[in-house]
Amino acid sequence: MASNTPNLNLLKKDPVTDGNDTFNIRTMLNENWDKIDAAVGEVREELQDIEIPNASLNKAGIVQLSNETSGSRENVAATEKAVSQAFQAGNERKAEVVAALVALGVSASTSETWAQLIPKMATIIKASGNATAADLLIGKTASNANGPFTGTMPDRGAATINPSGTAAVTIPDGAYKGAKVAQVSVPAAKVLNDTTIAGVKGTVPILTGVRNASGVAQWGDGALAVYPEAGYQKGGAGDGEIKVSIGQLQQAEPDLKPDNIISGVNILGVTGIALKIKNKLFSIGSKVSSLPSKATNNYDITGKDVNKGYIYLASAKAIYKVGSGGSVTTAVSNINVIGHTQSVVFGFITVSSTYVETLEYWDQYESARNSWYGYVARAKHTYNGSQWIKEYLWNVEVINDSVPNQAAQYYNNEIFNIYIDPTSLRSYLQRRNIANGSLISSKQINFPSSWADYGRYASFIPLPGGLFLLINTWSSSTTKYSYMVIDINGIIISSYDQSTTELDMMEIILTISNETLKNLYDNLHVIKGDDGVNYLYPFNFGGLYKFNI
Repeated sequence: MASNTPNLNLLKKDPVTDGNDTFNIRTMLNENWDKIDAAVGEVREELQDIEIPNASLNKAGIVQLSNETSGSRENVAATEKAVSQAFQAGNERKAEVVAALVALGVSASTSETWAQLIPKMATIIKASGNATAADLLIGKTASNANGPFTGTMPDRGAATINPSGTAAVTIPDGAYKGAKVAQVSVPAAKVLNDTTIAGVKGTVPILTGVRNASGVAQWGDGALAVYPEAGYQKGGAGDGEIKVSIGQLQQAEPDLKPDNIISGVNILGVTGIALKIKNKLFSIGSKVSSLPSKATNNYDITGKDVNKGYIYLASAKAIYKVGSGGSVTTAVSNINVIGHTQSVVFGFITVSSTYVETLEYWDQYESARNSWYGYVARAKHTYNGSQWIKEYLWNVEVINDSVPNQAAQYYNNEIFNIYIDPTSLRSYLQRRNIANGSLISSKQINFPSSWADYGRYASFIPLPGGLFLLINTWSSSTTKYSYMVIDINGIIISSYDQSTTELDMMEIILTISNETLKNLYDNLHVIKGDDGVNYLYPFNFGGLYKFNI
């Protein structure tokens, strides 16, 4: 059976009882719509008069939705999304709290409630203090008021610090355990006895005042070596002198004795008693050997080569060779190398048992030309099995003014001879070619003004090594002699003038050989041995003597 709705009185049909009724559009459809429309119109009119306030904490009302999860407003409502985000953030914070608790050694889990976690947080003591990473060993961890940190301090362990001279030693930053400073080795024997270093007192004595030498000796070069006391001496006047006694000096130099010092002269406390003998150019040593055949007179030695060590004795007709130590042997026998009465041999180019080649020099006065003429020649001597045959290869003329006939020498495969110009009376040292005697050069010799007539009356004695000893044989005083040595360029390399109060070495030679100074040039012969030593062979000496130039 049909019925009506309680609010709008709308007609409703019962499908069971009214199912066969005809559908009435007016009653069943249009009238119901009209009732609904009228009811809606009434509701609109009523709603127009209703005012809905904004919601607040105290009353209901209109509220705005929001997805924010971190805001502080109280007039908006959280959406499902905002609630979900807040829940998620809460879980994250909870995980962080759990992690922090675990890091601090407190047992905690995210499955626990906040009610369970909060009491655990209350048990944590907040870190304090001002320690930093530099204060904590490297690799170690700790915390301070600012939170946890890891140490950076180096662990040096049992390090050893080694002192270094006078410079400060910088100790690196870090932690040391069992570290030590290395022991300083101080040799007491090298530290003064008034000084203590690292607990070691020195033992070197400090010497003051004048000290006596503990000993003396002589170096190889003749210098004096003085041995001081062991210890430290300041040095200088007052605290630096070392006194050497006369006895110590004589121990170092046995020749430091009165017999070796000229009378009236005091040397280092030793007063001499010896006769005053002086010569600054040369000295004569002891006799070393004798010739197999002794010269019979001044002119018996008519041949010599000062640089090659040959001596020719006319009386023996033999050429002798001076060897090491002044030993003398016969080189060639039964030979006459002299071609002119006034000639001498000054050079032996070749010497063998069958062939000898020589250089000669002679001078002679030629009245026809009213002058002295000298000659230099080269000759060869050949033995044919029974006798020696002599032949001149060449000879050249040298105008001279009474030049001694031994004033020439064979040196470095060249000829050197003295030439005096008869007009100017000047002396020259000439250099000649060994092949033909031709003149290579002529150098003037500049004599001191004390020598008479520019050295016209000087004796020229050849010395080994291209040198000539010049003796002033014409002096205003018979007790004063002058000497000088020139080289192959005619240059004076040393000279000596004797004072009248000195006894000269040349006077000793004259006394022993019983000769006058003017004849000395025929009597003084110097020969170089194979050992490079110079030997003197003056007539009547009976042998060879060491000769130091």
